Amino acid sequence: MTITFDQLERLVEETIISNTEIFMKEGAADMGQQFARDTPVDTGKATANWHGSIDSEDLVSLNRFDQSLTARPTRNAIRAELDGYVYGQDIYVQNAVKGDEGEGYIIQLEHGKSNQAPNGMVLINLRNAQNVYNRAYQGNL
Repeated sequence: MTITFDQLERLVEETIISNTEIFMKEGAADMGQQFARDTPVDTGKATANWHGSIDSEDLVSLNRFDQSLTARPTRNAIRAELDGYVYGQDIYVQNAVKGDEGEGYIIQLEHGKSNQAPNGMVLINLRNAQNVYNRAYQGNL
């Protein structure tokens, strides 16, 4: 079988795009799981409402509760929400739980509202994002 340069170029491009899609979904799912893991647990609502979306923010609270105060969205659950991702789209990992005054509760937690996570949970994990994406690239997630 003979392959032309154009065919080879297209095959390489398709492989790169496919691997980039996997890389982005896996890395985002891992970050989402880390956000949920580090979210302070009180009622279970904040930890249970981390989720992913594609190409637009989904700022609706899912209104999920974790009555056991131990369950968090798994990496696989967040990954499943990102299954439709294709190269070039934006990925969002978010939590739109509202606080008592109707404000974004996650923002309040991120800025030290809880003694359980006085330094927040999002920025700390974003600082570690390079390690997460290195692991995703190496296929170790």
